[in-house]
Amino acid sequence: APTADVPDDPPPRDRSATGWLAATTLASIGALYTIFLMAPVLLVQNLIVLLVLVWPGVVARRGRLVLRWAISQIVVGAALGGWLLLSWGRMRTWSVAGEPMGLRMFTRLYATLLTTGISVHIENYTRHMVLPFAVLALGGLLLLLRRFVRHSHPSRPDDEATGLPLSRSMLGALALVLTILLSGVTIYLSSLPRGLFYTPRIEARYFLPFAPAFWLLLGWAVAAIGQGVGGRLRAAWRVAGSLAGVAVLVPWLMVLPGYYEGRMLCDELQSMVRGIVSQVEPGDTVVLDSGGRYPMFLYYYERFDRDLWRPPMETVTMAEAPLSAEEVEGRMSEITAVADRVWLAEVEVHLTDPDRLVRSWLEARYGPPLLVEHHAHNTLYLYGSPERGARLSDDYRPQFAADMSVGDGILRGWELPVHEVGGDGTARVTLLWDRIPTGAVEVALVNPAGAEVLRRRVTSAAGDGRRQTVDLPVTPAMPPGHYSLRLLPDGGELGTLDVRGTERAPMPTMPQAMLDARLGEGIVLEGYALHTDGRDPRVVAGRLVLDLYWRAEDSPAENCTVFVQLLGEAHNPRTQGPVWAQSDAQPGGNRLPTGIWQAGETLIDRHWLILDEETPPGEYRLIVGMYRPEDGSRLPVSWDGQVQGDHVALDMTVTVPER
Repeated sequence: APTADVPDDPPPRDRSATGWLAATTLASIGALYTIFLMAPVLLVQNLIVLLVLVWPGVVARRGRLVLRWAISQIVVGAALGGWLLLSWGRMRTWSVAGEPMGLRMFTRLYATLLTTGISVHIENYTRHMVLPFAVLALGGLLLLLRRFVRHSHPSRPDDEATGLPLSRSMLGALALVLTILLSGVTIYLSSLPRGLFYTPRIEARYFLPFAPAFWLLLGWAVAAIGQGVGGRLRAAWRVAGSLAGVAVLVPWLMVLPGYYEGRMLCDELQSMVRGIVSQVEPGDTVVLDSGGRYPMFLYYYERFDRDLWRPPMETVTMAEAPLSAEEVEGRMSEITAVADRVWLAEVEVHLTDPDRLVRSWLEARYGPPLLVEHHAHNTLYLYGSPERGARLSDDYRPQFAADMSVGDGILRGWELPVHEVGGDGTARVTLLWDRIPTGAVEVALVNPAGAEVLRRRVTSAAGDGRRQTVDLPVTPAMPPGHYSLRLLPDGGELGTLDVRGTERAPMPTMPQAMLDARLGEGIVLEGYALHTDGRDPRVVAGRLVLDLYWRAEDSPAENCTVFVQLLGEAHNPRTQGPVWAQSDAQPGGNRLPTGIWQAGETLIDRHWLILDEETPPGEYRLIVGMYRPEDGSRLPVSWDGQVQGDHVALDMTVTVPER
């Protein structure tokens, strides 16, 4: 704003000021259309302008400033007015029922997120807020003290005061403080139940747009400490400013590396979106049943290949409250009136449609779905007339082109949206065919040592069957490393998969001993390998690792639990028997139950046995088997067609040495 000593003629910077005002207006409109909780920023702007107008000696031509600012606010209001007219009547339907967050908890969450960037388990990070807020307090105190000294001694030669009672630095600091405080108040008040406006559930993402104001304020406080109050202690104040900068960085350096360690992108909805886009036809409509979780789906859906046609996407509701039958009837009747086929994407549907009202409505209209695809806890359905089932689009380009012959089939390409998988993750591989092979197709995961740790058969979705998928879950037998994806039976390599976050343990190789023992119907234990803490695999000090090599000859009809027991001669009072260590889990660390096995699939199943300090020294043996969890009955074990017990005794003894 022009100051009091500026002449009446327009200054040379007038055009520049107009440009900045136009940019501010556009930025304000964009912020409000991004999230309406940015409204407090506009309030801060108006408070600062009002302060400049009423403070004596700051602005010479108040009329010009008032006119320009009024025009800017009218433009912002007009741009926002259309959205308000359209959405005002619906806002109450977006509200979330439930108890609002307490003020103390809200303040703690807000402060923790601003100072550390962390929004979960905040009770562990409260102490890290002290240093940043201490720097802010010291910077503000020094600013006030410096202003007092300058106005008390205006003739000092080292005084750099502007002579204005209200400096631009103070205006900037005030704007940042008001942005932080008023934004927090607005978010909290908006979460209180009422009937006039939208009542959102407080989430950390609402605070994110205001975090830069806090970070700028921290930078300003560090600079203020570095300047001090002038005088002969300038060097000391510079040192203090450097220490303040370190104090600001310390919380981030202490907590953020560990907080984000091991985090990686998951295949949340990428495969689901690809499943839709690869099989769409004119007249299709996508219906999203997810309530307020629609932005996540839109993120992947709208950023997909823009050269490919995508059907319109409709939301049943954007509210967080559970749907009613009346809402579903009205909304779905409107959507299906112009749709030939409907893709139903259920994303976290338990939050807003726990009774699956949308799915029931579509099944009542169209009958059973033409396609069902499960994507973790989300599901994709296709509804329409039976003669218009799902088929792979001829125009669809796979993520990775292949043009590979597999048996008598031709592979167009394959897809793997996520190339890094954590310890509890699953990699979904999709094969897209120009011609489907007649024989079975499998995908094998091969570790860096060349061992095949998992082999699974791909399955065809309903329709023309040219889109096939297979899920490869990460198991305890997969230490971190680069794994190869191989297509069988021809053995062609598709690509690589990076496994991270699993325990660094011995890499499985070939079995140390072959068995070929059959358990129950269709399950074969091909062999095993033993790893211990010492150089000699037969001597164990604290723990041992046993890898079991399974193969499915048929598709087992039930889920069974694998047991591994370490048996000794001495009696163990804890187990009331000879068992001194034991592992019970479904195969693959409970990630590959036998009930989903198909004929020909293989896996390496890793089990950990921990020996406590009371385990006496001596010779021990290992037995392996399976049992039914519902009644504990063990599967019979047969060799060469003859049943010979209910467990496999491994031909290996383990020595526990003296401690």
